[in-house]
Amino acid sequence: MRRVSCWGLLLGLALHAALLATPCNATITDSDRPIKVLTLNLRCLEDHWKVRKGLVFSGLIDLDPDFIGFQECCREVLNCTGPECADNFRDIHETMNEAFNTTYYFYRADTHMSWNIWQEAVAILSKYPLEDVKEIPLAGDADSARKMIIARTSFPSSPNGTATPLIFATTHLDYKSDQVRSEEALCAVDALERYQEAHGIPRALLVGDFNADVVSPTDQVGPTMEKAGYTDTFRALYSSPGCTFQSNLPDERIDYQWVKPGLKPVKASLQFTKHTTFAVYASDHLGVYAEYQIT
Repeated sequence: MRRVSCWGLLLGLALHAALLATPCNATITDSDRPIKVLTLNLRCLEDHWKVRKGLVFSGLIDLDPDFIGFQECCREVLNCTGPECADNFRDIHETMNEAFNTTYYFYRADTHMSWNIWQEAVAILSKYPLEDVKEIPLAGDADSARKMIIARTSFPSSPNGTATPLIFATTHLDYKSDQVRSEEALCAVDALERYQEAHGIPRALLVGDFNADVVSPTDQVGPTMEKAGYTDTFRALYSSPGCTFQSNLPDERIDYQWVKPGLKPVKASLQFTKHTTFAVYASDHLGVYAEYQIT
């Protein structure tokens, strides 16, 4: 039943997007422009990255997000040195710089070795400067260490150039244990709360792969986030769960955008649904894209 509801969501998303479309004669000012956010697990370098990366690049360029949280950023480190080593995040950063003729800000935090071959990381890519960036170690064993990246940034929110400060964070929680995930979520919200208090910034977004199914009766990640004052962006707009895994036939929701008050979700969608002729997808996860208005 969950699988049917997830695929049935696609038509609703298309209709919702049409209703939200800006009239042709409307003028968009800085104060009207939404904050565009994406989270995407890149599937490391598995499953033919050289083939998949074209789908990733085209999707990112079409969406043109302001802030992106990436998980499973991987680079080759065994028997390889220098620029010839495969690195999916480096490829993305260089492609976005070239496509938009600018230099994106980024921060990358190494976490653990993936498949004993690649150095895995989480990362933020941003159009706007990332300040006072923190790497927060979360619970987990040494073989699968987890981190959260927190950064202070700002978004131009008025025609006179005034910028609204906000906090942007990304993480990738443990996939093995409900208990470990719950501990990691508690650690994440505690660190975010302390960071918010230190900077006096109420608006915050935490995005990523939480490895927690929204309909699971045992997983406490969702209740932990909600108790800390966060709203699941997708569920704020849609009653369906918005399944993201696996991308070829998604029947689980494990990728999220969690938002604090002060940012109003106005649009959300599942992205990277296209595949090649031979059924190769951009990732084994669908991306979660959302737009927010400052309130």
